[in-house]
Amino acid sequence: MSSKDEKSPDTTSFAWDSMIDVWDMVENLLAGTQAMRDAGTTYLPQHDEESGGGYTERLMTNVLTNKFEQTLDNFVGRPFSEPVRFNEDTPDNIKELSNNIDLMGNNITVFCRQWFREGLAKGFSHCLIDFPRMDEEERGTRTLADDMAEGRRPYWVMVKPENLIFAAAETVETEEGVQEFLTHVRIKEVVVEQFGFTEVAHEQIRVIEPGRFELWRKVVAKGKRKPEWKLIDRGETGLPFVPLITFYASRTGLMLAKPPFEDLAHLNIRHWQSTSDQINVLTVARFPMLAVAGAMDSGGGTMAIGPRQLLGTKDPN
Repeated sequence: MSSKDEKSPDTTSFAWDSMIDVWDMVENLLAGTQAMRDAGTTYLPQHDEESGGGYTERLMTNVLTNKFEQTLDNFVGRPFSEPVRFNEDTPDNIKELSNNIDLMGNNITVFCRQWFREGLAKGFSHCLIDFPRMDEEERGTRTLADDMAEGRRPYWVMVKPENLIFAAAETVETEEGVQEFLTHVRIKEVVVEQFGFTEVAHEQIRVIEPGRFELWRKVVAKGKRKPEWKLIDRGETGLPFVPLITFYASRTGLMLAKPPFEDLAHLNIRHWQSTSDQINVLTVARFPMLAVAGAMDSGGGTMAIGPRQLLGTKDPN
């Protein structure tokens, strides 16, 4: 978990702290056998008096039967058996954006299916409406026609719940009743840059508030060994709200939920443990320990065990 430091942008909320263990369990299950093996004793405890080599063998020969993922995909497929449809009064330019809603080639049906799957698995998930970066001078002189001519347009970004490390909101009375509006969110990201023939991954935090944003990145300052958070960008969004939408599968509070399949996830973890024990039992049973008293090989020397060996004894009785 991140530190609890009011000056550090990676400080997590109490809601995030209470949910992260469940999210990690779900993420490892969805990642499959290798991820479960890499988790080691987190989901497969080492038995008392079990040697390190014996535990490693038991862990690395275990295979996950992923009933959690099978059940999840079965439920997710039902509402998306047909593509997303628009109302008759939906503007044509919105329909056109839907063909490549995330600027990564995914149409709105594919994106919403992934968004729904993530939320159903972990209790909730987010969609950030983003827009290409513009400086202050550019924002003041550009028109919608300029954006359309250059292909600048808003696009959707799916944000996993474990990557939104902090959120704050306030309730406001409107004509439609009391509504909740986000006032501050912090999103953890990893950006990969290429330098020659190698790549460098940068950990960064995006801070978004109504009308403004900040971008913090972990860098190693000159003369220091440990990386520190540094503000590398800031600006205005031109929006009086935080452009983030959260889909809750089973909300219990702000950024809090009980994942609908959480108990199934725990049951699948138990099956992972039970399968390991079962395989271990078969391994032991298939290699019996033989004990012989008063027997020797035909030459009277050390006895060899095998399907083509003959045991003998000098005592005819």
